[in-house]
Amino acid sequence: MIFSPSAWLTPFFNTPLWRAGGVSITLGWIVSIFVLFVLVTCLTIAFKS
Repeated sequence: MIFSPSAWLTPFFNTPLWRAGGVSITLGWIVSIFVLFVLVTCLTIAFKS
């Protein structure tokens, strides 16, 4: 993956003001990806049955 969000998000993570926001954004991305994965899996199972 050539484009990496962490490359241009690094300055935000390094500043104390944005550290908490950066962590919450990261957790939000992880949760979103997990939810999307679960939805895709459920849809795949539903279509296969």
